[in-house]
Amino acid sequence: MSASASDYCYRAIGGREGCRNLSEVFYGYVAQDPILKPIFPASLRCAIDAFTLYLAQALGGPCEYSQSRWWLSLREAHLRFRIGENERKAWLTNMQRALRAISIDPSAGAALLAFFEESSKRLLNHPTSPDASEHFGGRTSRRRFDQELQRCSKTERLLEEMVAALRKSDPARAIELAASPDAETYFRRNPADLAALLALMISTGHVDYVRHRVAEDSGLIHQQYTYGRTLLHDAAVSGDTVLTGWLLERGANPNGECGRPPLYCVANESSAPTGAVIVYLLVKAGADPNAREGVKQCSALHMAARRGNAPVARALLESGADIEARDSAGDSPLRRAVNCSKLEVVALLLKHGADADSKGSKGLTPRQAARTERMKQLFRS
Repeated sequence: MSASASDYCYRAIGGREGCRNLSEVFYGYVAQDPILKPIFPASLRCAIDAFTLYLAQALGGPCEYSQSRWWLSLREAHLRFRIGENERKAWLTNMQRALRAISIDPSAGAALLAFFEESSKRLLNHPTSPDASEHFGGRTSRRRFDQELQRCSKTERLLEEMVAALRKSDPARAIELAASPDAETYFRRNPADLAALLALMISTGHVDYVRHRVAEDSGLIHQQYTYGRTLLHDAAVSGDTVLTGWLLERGANPNGECGRPPLYCVANESSAPTGAVIVYLLVKAGADPNAREGVKQCSALHMAARRGNAPVARALLESGADIEARDSAGDSPLRRAVNCSKLEVVALLLKHGADADSKGSKGLTPRQAARTERMKQLFRS
């Protein structure tokens, strides 16, 4: 598919501005809908931003949606919501109203509505009466627009099948689908989705294909997906020391390309018994054990303390992590461990000389913040 053909729908709808306009108008209707409004938070800003990026990427625009969302599968992304035919019908009705309200060719709007109707079928996860469904769409004179949308829908189904195969421990089927011409064409335009698929293979223990694809295309090592993650993040979080080392040897950035550093993610997410070894590998490769992240400006040691991950906390301390690092609230890792009742990490930090009497948030020291008798006993030891 040529570049001009692949982004035809994106340009026809008005590019990013057109996608944003449709998203804002649509969610304006959603905010007034008695069926859909309870599903969403009070502020629809994040929903508007996400749908703008999704629509732009689905229609052949920039591959930015996949770099900012957790889910490769749209179905999995919506499983936390109760979606039956009533909700689907309400969504499509409001989208139909939005498409009529914006300045878009009617035939293109009809083709888009047909695309949404088909895509929405895959999101149903709650049974309701069959008579609640309604057909939307219609024939469009813009044959090319319709053909491109059909191609988008086919690709979405491919992605759903790949994810489902991996969830069912059938990597051979997922690899077969990923090697199909349609999938390869899509991944060339949307490398973030390929990286997200490889990350899912890492988390489900199927790494041979990951090595194969990275060996074919070394650029995948630096490809970002899901809030700036790279394959190194997921290899490290899974506790795969061999794959982590292999990626580092091939140039993976131990501090991440952007977003949360791999060390932070290991401390926050990993429950693997090899977590400490991963810390040593990352620090040896140049990871900063004192890098801060997020609104609260927490270090990896803060997160290990919060999660009660004593082996990772110990490895961080041995790798130069600042035991008295302060987050934006003024709390040290020790205070975080006390707040979260992580006795083993509290004992570890005190053993390594953490200050039990340094004031943090609300003017309290870790000693004063201790509530249970077992916790207080650690400070008397």
